[in-house]
Amino acid sequence: MRLQFGLLPCCYGAKGDRYDSFGFGKTGQVAQELAAFDDVICLDRAAADLSDPAACAEVIRQAQPQAVINAAAYTAVDKAEDDEAAATMINGDSPGAMAQACADLGIPFVAISTDYVFDGSGTTVWRPEDATGPLGPMAAAS
Repeated sequence: MRLQFGLLPCCYGAKGDRYDSFGFGKTGQVAQELAAFDDVICLDRAAADLSDPAACAEVIRQAQPQAVINAAAYTAVDKAEDDEAAATMINGDSPGAMAQACADLGIPFVAISTDYVFDGSGTTVWRPEDATGPLGPMAAAS
């Protein structure tokens, strides 16, 4: 995959400033907040197609940002029932490929996910190491 300047200005902005971090996702609430930072470039679907895990990893390998934040996700809960494969690809396989690319480069990877991965039976704040118990396809994909 060859990066196109119009879609992905690599790690440099219009003024030649280096972007420290990539944010996958551009239109969601979290991505819009990330985009407010001068050193974060948020990638839209044209720059990083989450239905293609290898392409997501390649974007990271080619640009080599200092950190990656995945704020993109398949969020249509009802549609996930009918298209579990797409939900799994976007919420599971692509973030896995991003994480591996980051690990290979020795850069931090942050995944922002949903609390739907828990079954709701807890009485305290959930922690990353807590056991999951997803109740539906979208949650299982995450």
